[in-house]
Amino acid sequence: EDELHVFRTSSAYKLLFSEGDHRIRDIASSALAKTTETRFRGRRSPQAFLNHQADRGEGRCGDIKTIWSEVRSSLAHCGAEILTNNEAISCGEKTIRWNKRHQIPSLLRSSLQSRYLQRWMAAADQGRAVSCTSQHPASNHWLTTGKYTSFGEYRFALKARLNLLPTKTVRKRAGENIPDLSCPRCRTEQETLAHVLNHCPNHVGLLRHRHNNILKWLANAVPQWKGQQFKEQVVPGDPQGLKPDLVVLNDVTKEAYVVDVTMPFEGSDSFLAARAEKERKYHHLKALLHSKGFDRVDVDAFIVGPLGSWDKCNEPVLRKLAISRKYAKLFRQLCCTEAIKGSLAIWKACTPGTTDQEENPSQT
Repeated sequence: EDELHVFRTSSAYKLLFSEGDHRIRDIASSALAKTTETRFRGRRSPQAFLNHQADRGEGRCGDIKTIWSEVRSSLAHCGAEILTNNEAISCGEKTIRWNKRHQIPSLLRSSLQSRYLQRWMAAADQGRAVSCTSQHPASNHWLTTGKYTSFGEYRFALKARLNLLPTKTVRKRAGENIPDLSCPRCRTEQETLAHVLNHCPNHVGLLRHRHNNILKWLANAVPQWKGQQFKEQVVPGDPQGLKPDLVVLNDVTKEAYVVDVTMPFEGSDSFLAARAEKERKYHHLKALLHSKGFDRVDVDAFIVGPLGSWDKCNEPVLRKLAISRKYAKLFRQLCCTEAIKGSLAIWKACTPGTTDQEENPSQT
C-alpha cells in the first residue's frame, strides 16, 4: 500500500509539471482545476484541495472519485504537499523541484519509515528496544538474510525485541492471573526479560560465557602489530586492582588502549549510561599508563546489546584498534548474532523446554 501511495504521488507531480510535453501538463492542470471547482465552487485553489487545506466537511460530499481525489489521499498518507506555485513537492523539511524529481520516491519512503519508527518507539512496551536496535544496520542484518542465525535464534530474537516472550510480567499484562511476579529462580526481582537476560544471579555462568564470546571476537579482530594484548588482567600498579577486559600496549608507538566489553539491556539511554559508567570506572588508568611512558592512552567501552544491538559509538573503537573496514562489516554481524545466541541459551536455561520445538524447523 505504501508503494502505491509513493508512486501515485510521484506520478502526479510529473504530470502536473512535465517539461517534456506541455500538452500533458495542460491536461493534468485542467483536470485538477475542474475537480477543485466541482468540489468547492471556486472557494479553494487546486493547491489547497491537494494538500487538505480546506475545512473538514467543506465542499460536496459523495463526489465521484477522480485521479486527483486519489492523489489527495496519497499526499496525506505520505505527509507531503505539492506546491503548485513553486512547481515543487515538499515533505518534512525538504523540498524537491523538477530537476531532482527522481529523488521523490526515496524522500517519501524515508518519511514513511521515519513515521513508522517514531510510532514504534512511542510504544511503551514493545518499542522499548527500538532506540538501540535501529542505531546501526548491523543490528538487523539477519532479519532479511538469516546469516549466522539459526531458526530458533531468529524467532527468539524477534519475540524478545517485541517483548513477547512469556515472562511473568508479559503474561500478567496479557490478562493471566499471576499474584507473584517475582523471578521463580532468585526471588529478588520481578521476572522481566531484562532481569532474565541480564540480572538473574542464578545464571552468572551463562552471562559470563556470553560476555566472553564477544570479548573473544574483539580480541581476535585486533591485528598483532597493534600491540601486545592483555585480557582480564590487572594493570601493574593499579591500586584498585581492576581487570579491564582488553588492554593493548604498544611499546614502540607508546600507545595504550583500554577496552571493556559490556552488554546492557536495550533501552532508551542504556547504552549511553553504560558507556559513561565504564569510562568513569577506568578513567584512573589513563594517568597510570601515562606515568609508565605511554603518550596516548584511550579508555573505551565496547557495547553489544543482548538482543543483538550494535552501538554506533563502537565505531571509533574499531578505528583505534585498527580493525580493517573490510573485516569490520563481518565483525559487527558476528558480534550481534553471537549476542543473540548467548541470550537464547540463557532463556532456555530459565524456561526449560519452551524453545526446543523452535530449534527444530521440521516441527513448524
